[in-house]
Amino acid sequence: MYTLLFGDYTFPNQTFEMVDFAAENDVQETAIPRRHGSVISTPYLKSRKIKIKGILHNSTAEATHTQWLALQAALLAGEDKFQYRSDRYISCYCRSIKPDPEDGTDKAVVNVDIEMLASVPFFCSTGASYSVVQNAVKGTTLLFDIFSGGSAFEEPKFSFCATGGTVNDDIQLSNLTNSQVLRFRGQIANGATLTIDTETLEVKINGADALSYFEGDFINLPAGTNSFQFVGGTFRLTTDHKYRWY
Repeated sequence: MYTLLFGDYTFPNQTFEMVDFAAENDVQETAIPRRHGSVISTPYLKSRKIKIKGILHNSTAEATHTQWLALQAALLAGEDKFQYRSDRYISCYCRSIKPDPEDGTDKAVVNVDIEMLASVPFFCSTGASYSVVQNAVKGTTLLFDIFSGGSAFEEPKFSFCATGGTVNDDIQLSNLTNSQVLRFRGQIANGATLTIDTETLEVKINGADALSYFEGDFINLPAGTNSFQFVGGTFRLTTDHKYRWY
């Protein structure tokens, strides 16, 4: 059995296990305002609840109480990465911790029920993000593939660094696999970088908001091979993504 981790905290006594991590798969939708009254609508999944149970047990109540205080301090500190296996994690925070002392043990043995809540309901690969770099040249069509190795769709970050002069209204990126298309209608100075983060729904040029010039889809990556097409100016196009599972 893999020892559960929450950030740098290791659950004690080798008794803690994840007993329920059912996904709430109801699809919601949010609207992102743009200029002139138009909006971008994008779907999202509800949060995920994770239930953990275990036993704090020692020869004395004092030792168990010390473990209890350490458990509270670690879990109630805020959002962190919860690992139930070595190759994946989910970002979540503790919603509740309920102790139940075992009768006849003078509180040296305490059963514990924990509920965690993940606002982003996907498990992610523990390693670094995958980064795919392509060089696009004005006047040509760039075709390339990106592989998504999990079971859930990914929400990548696209970066467009202008490497051949100022670009104006000349970006169109298509995921041919799921027919999603994004366009950027604004101006990008030579050497500047446009970033489109499809998880946070942010569009920025060198850190400054540029959502008003964005149109189309916040492109995602379904599991498997995704075939892309880029048409536009001269850019160094970087796609950063991380494998995800339901």
